[in-house]
Order: sequence, then C-alpha cells, then structure tokens
Amino acid sequence: IVYEATHIATQTQWAIKEVRKPAAGSSKFKMLDNEINILKQVDHAHIIHLEVTYNTPTKICLVTELCRGGTLKQQLHQKKFFTEDETRKIIYCLADAVVYLHKRDIVHRDLKLENILVKNSLDDNENCFDIKVADFGLSVKADGVGIRKVLTESCGTLLYMAPEMMSGRGYSHWCDVWSIGVIMFMLLCGEPPFHSKSKERLLRKIMRKEVKFIQPIWATVSDGGKYLLTCLLKADPAYRMSAHQLLEHPWITGDTTVPLGPSNVLEMMKHYVGNEDGNNEKGHSTSLSTKSEKGHSSTSKTETPLPHDKAKIKSHKKKKSKKDKSNSSEQKSKTKEKKEIKGKK
Repeated sequence: IVYEATHIATQTQWAIKEVRKPAAGSSKFKMLDNEINILKQVDHAHIIHLEVTYNTPTKICLVTELCRGGTLKQQLHQKKFFTEDETRKIIYCLADAVVYLHKRDIVHRDLKLENILVKNSLDDNENCFDIKVADFGLSVKADGVGIRKVLTESCGTLLYMAPEMMSGRGYSHWCDVWSIGVIMFMLLCGEPPFHSKSKERLLRKIMRKEVKFIQPIWATVSDGGKYLLTCLLKADPAYRMSAHQLLEHPWITGDTTVPLGPSNVLEMMKHYVGNEDGNNEKGHSTSLSTKSEKGHSSTSKTETPLPHDKAKIKSHKKKKSKKDKSNSSEQKSKTKEKKEIKGKK
C-alpha cells in the first residue's frame, strides 16, 4: 500500500509505502530489506529519496519523497509515445542515475517503466521530465569483487531482461544498459522492441534477434537516435556501450559537431584501420584488403609497390633505355650510309 502523508510540523508532503509482514512472506520481506539497505547508501537527484523507515511487529513503513506524476508507464499510456527531445531528457536522467549506481558497484537489475517515477505531472512543463529510479528490491551491491560470479541469478521482468541474464553463464552491470535501451525504444514508439504472447517465443526473440525499426513512427526519429538504440540493444554485452558512454553520447549531449555514428560499414573499417596503424596522415591513403576465393588478398585501391618491386621497375627502365640507345645508333648509321650512296651517284 502506498499513500500520501503530510508532516504536521513542516507541512512537507511524503509518500508512505506500507508493507504488512504476515502478508508479505519471507521472499518479499527480504526484497524490502534489500531495498532499504540500498536506498540508505545512495543520494542522487534521479534516485528516489528515502527519508526514514518505521519497523513495527506487524508492518514496515518507508517514507520517501512524493512523486505526483505516477510511473513512467502511466505517462506513456497517457501520451502513447514521447517525442525524441522528451525521450532524450528522460534517458539522460536515467543514464545519470545508473552511472552513479554502477560507480558504487550497485546493479539495479529491474529497470522498467513501472519502476521509474515522475516527480510532477505532465501539466508541469518545467519539471515533467524529473524522474526518480525506484524499487531496488532486486538490486545487488557487488562490492567490486567477482561481479560476474555474483550475478548469476535470473531475475527481473522478461520484457526488459538482457539476453545474458537468461543464458545462465553470468552477467554484470551491462544488463542495466540493455534495460535502458528497451525503455528508450518504448518511449519513442510506444511498443517494446521484442514482444510475443508466448513466453518461450519472446525469450527466443530476445536471445537471437536484432532490433528493427518497422513501425511507421520511426520515420520521424533521427538516424542518430536509432543508431544509439542498436548500441544499447547489442545481444552480446561485450559490444554493448556502458552507461557512462551513453551519458556522453552526442545524441544525449546534443553535440552536433561529433558524428552520431558511422554512416556505413566501410567508414567504420576505415576508422578502425586508421586508428590501428596510426599512420593515416595527409598524403597517405588507407586501403582495405579483402580475400578472394582463392585466398589471395586484394585491395580496393591501387597498392603502393613494395621496395623490391620498385627496384625491379628501375632495373626494367634502365634496360629499356639501353635498348633505345642502341636502336637510335643503328638508325644513324643507316642514314649515313644512304647519304654516302647518294653522293657517289
């Protein structure tokens, strides 16, 4: 039960979350205890503030800051979808909170629209995007030791769960980044990136499929926004960007001087080759080599001859010049002979 209360002395309004111990059960009580411990360790503008707790023989009460806007899911249901600019502001706040948590080795593990509270209603234009991350019942503090060994339990909400959480091979804080990607996708189009009535089919889609932008509304979203989503929703966490990288991404910061993403595979390869060699200066061209069917390499540009090839070219030129000299001397002698014959006549 959650209800609104006003402190009589200060007239400050608070939200009170009440959990009755007999009805909660051991598992829910454990999650609540975990949430309290986590909230006591954090202090961030976009994480719900826990003021105080009251523990009685029959119930536990958490007094937290009041969020009049309800959940982000309720807001999305009301709006149908958010504009790209609105989504940018929300994802920035969310990423900022997650970066803060990850720096403290805290993994939320259940980021979803229902667990993100909105401080004020949509009528308040200035603060309608002031969000608060809440519900830390499934969160874990890894303490920076063996994070992959610690995080092996499959938990959270399937629609928002990262593929590695279902694999059974262990996972880390990158699972939160996947959840941010799902939230961003849903804010922009109103639907999740993967959905199915069958739990098993949904699981297979999350594990195997890449994100696609098939709804008509994606025509109104920038290429930079769509490219960012593909970076957040990489099935392999090794290729997924971190929350910190998300926070500094040009789409988030609004920095138009920095490319939002490689325009095509060739540009990505050129950028990679240039960084690897460190010799891609002015006057030097970078050629991308590929393998033909017979196993021989070929290049997309004319190859610069190797030193020994240059020596052969010089030698060939010298031979050619000597041959040209001998031919010219023969022609001169023939011309001389013709002149002598004419003189005799």
